[in-house]
Amino acid sequence: TKCEEIGPVLEGHLYTVCPMAIPALSLKQTSAVAGDVGNDENDLMESLGMIKDKHGEFESFDKFLNRTEGLISIMADIMSSLPSDHTLLGGHRGALTWLLRFMDLIPPAPASPL
Repeated sequence: TKCEEIGPVLEGHLYTVCPMAIPALSLKQTSAVAGDVGNDENDLMESLGMIKDKHGEFESFDKFLNRTEGLISIMADIMSSLPSDHTLLGGHRGALTWLLRFMDLIPPAPASPL
């Protein structure tokens, strides 16, 4: 059975609930205004996809990591599933591209002790 409409819907949903699922480097610049320091942290947490509760507090970082790990694992399972020529989430070829993009985002190791 084939359902070609599910790919874009699934990809859009995964990105909505877990922006970290799409390896990208945000180039958005924010201006640091006096008294505006807390907004930079809030902007970062929102861009990572951390969820706010009804009181406006962000989820714990542990909860965020567990949720992100689960969603990334689901994506990896889908991409590596059979048949090997499927294209859902890019299929097997998409999995390699996805992994390479993550590896490109990792900063280089420091050349000298910190």
